[in-house]
Amino acid sequence: MKAVLPWAFWIFVAFYVVTAPTEAAAFLHTAAGWLGALGNGLSTVVTDTTNSA
Repeated sequence: MKAVLPWAFWIFVAFYVVTAPTEAAAFLHTAAGWLGALGNGLSTVVTDTTNSA
């Protein structure tokens, strides 16, 4: 089962990209936005922590 799951995941990703490229691109754009927001939040926490010490 462990060997099948990665293959199934990548086959699903390829199928999704081929059948719905606009939605796949929108998902990646949203995920990149989430990562940017996460980085900004982490940066704020580190800055506030080091400035208050």
